[in-house]
Amino acid sequence: MNKEHSEFLQLVKLTPASRVLEVSSHADELSLALAEHLNTAGGELHLQLYPGLHKVPPFEHVKANELKNFSVPFQGAAREYVTVILRDVLDQHEFPDRLIKIAYKVLLNASELIIVQKKTSMSLEQMLEFMQKNEFRAENDIDIFEEYYVVVGKKMHMWGNGL
Repeated sequence: MNKEHSEFLQLVKLTPASRVLEVSSHADELSLALAEHLNTAGGELHLQLYPGLHKVPPFEHVKANELKNFSVPFQGAAREYVTVILRDVLDQHEFPDRLIKIAYKVLLNASELIIVQKKTSMSLEQMLEFMQKNEFRAENDIDIFEEYYVVVGKKMHMWGNGL
């Protein structure tokens, strides 16, 4: 595991039996590192995969679902995940606001949304605006990857949409 992956994994809560959702257009080595990280605490990684090249980690605790195009929403039960990671999907999706709203719904209270987006595809200001507009608090840009923005926001209990 490289230094960038290690730094990224520090953003993901590692608690027993925690579930993390990665919504991505390219599951890759970072997905594998995330699956290995969660396995150490008996956690699960759920992947919602939009069209793209994917290397799905071959683990029992990884569940993958392929989505047919960038106009359909990903799915999840209310308050199912401790972390939702949106990787390179906001700029491609027909309804990016819908993705943020769904992430809010499927997150547990006081949990994080992490947006990872290629710097050439979307501005940092746009990403922070998505967070603010959709009731995520304490949003921060974290400098981990050279070619990607990483923005983290928190779903706060009894704030915003209140779900």
